[in-house]
Amino acid sequence: MGYLGVLTAPVCFLLVALEYTGMLRQRMYQVAAALLLVPAISFVLAVTNAAHHLIWTEVVPSPAGNNLAVYGHGPWFWIGVVAYSYLLLLIGTAILVRVAVQLPSVYRAQTLILVSAALVPWLGNMLYMLGAIPLPGLEPTGILIVIAGGLFAWGIFRLHLLDLLPVARHVVFDSMRDATFVLDADDR
Repeated sequence: MGYLGVLTAPVCFLLVALEYTGMLRQRMYQVAAALLLVPAISFVLAVTNAAHHLIWTEVVPSPAGNNLAVYGHGPWFWIGVVAYSYLLLLIGTAILVRVAVQLPSVYRAQTLILVSAALVPWLGNMLYMLGAIPLPGLEPTGILIVIAGGLFAWGIFRLHLLDLLPVARHVVFDSMRDATFVLDADDR
């Protein structure tokens, strides 16, 4: 069941990046459904793996003698799980970095939090995929997602990540010719 989160997190990250930057104004549900097609296939293959071994070819106890398991990965794991997830994360990160360079500093800090929160579990998972984790079978992504959640929470509560959206600025100010002051309910 943990695969539900593993498979949908990159899709959700890309959708957040698209929504945050204003690139996804219409057809969000259609885009989300299309992006979730590969994770849905991957989940079905994970549940039925014993019949085809497309996700995992084998699961053996860790040679370190702990309660970890070392997974042998099948062809769909590399295509439908790793490559697809990394592609979505790369696209979302590129969108956020490109927008961060163009935004005023108040938005840049928010965007960098989004990028940092995405990079933490992604880099940990890359180390696992490359076999660079010293303890065989230890997959740190789950723990690192908790750290990423902490970064998101910090961005939301300290940097008002969800209060100040660059989309509002572009929609309102880029189309106006007069000087205008816009305040929210907190007089910001």
